[in-house]
Amino acid sequence: MLKNLLVAGLILSTFCTPANAQVSEDAAKKADFVNIMLTEHSYADAQIVGKLFTFNISPSFWAELNKANQSNSNDIGHVAVHALVEEVVNYAKRDKLGDMDALRVFDKSKEKENRPEVDDIINKLKSKFSLVINAPMECRGKGYEMFLRYPYQALNRIGSTNPEWSPASGEAHFVVTLTTDAKDMSVKTSNAGQTYTITGPAYTEAYDTQGKIEKGLNLTNKNN
Repeated sequence: MLKNLLVAGLILSTFCTPANAQVSEDAAKKADFVNIMLTEHSYADAQIVGKLFTFNISPSFWAELNKANQSNSNDIGHVAVHALVEEVVNYAKRDKLGDMDALRVFDKSKEKENRPEVDDIINKLKSKFSLVINAPMECRGKGYEMFLRYPYQALNRIGSTNPEWSPASGEAHFVVTLTTDAKDMSVKTSNAGQTYTITGPAYTEAYDTQGKIEKGLNLTNKNN
């Protein structure tokens, strides 16, 4: 009897699991990637990725992200994620939390001296900003391109695009999700105005992706 119940439960759970079920962040792969950001870029890059970014992505997305060589150098994982980091650095500076760019220096001994200041800015940011990227499906077709583009266009709006973007709530937590079900871009804001959920197609490009993301974020820009 118990065996039958267990089998039935397993079958039920299998049929009730959606095709785009979320995957948990892979701690080991994340740690390796954070180390790459430290080696190839800076301590600030590594801390931003390690403490402010979450990657709930499939093994095939991790494999693509960790490739050392791509046909386009901007598609190399650590280079592409560095572009995201740059916008977070810009946002922190705009929000008067500190200038991490000035602390990222070529002199390694000087950079080590600057690390406590970087940590201080990161700690201020932790309660005000975060980025979660969900991509549980297989990485194929335009999937990797969309995986990089959606979060970049959101962060570019808050980091570099004018007029300066500042959430009325004082917090900006982004959840960017690729899904095989979506036909168009969707930008939703939580009732508290703290969480921005951006959803887009995994394998196809929606019309005016950037415009739709910017329009959605502009609705809550207190600087408008």
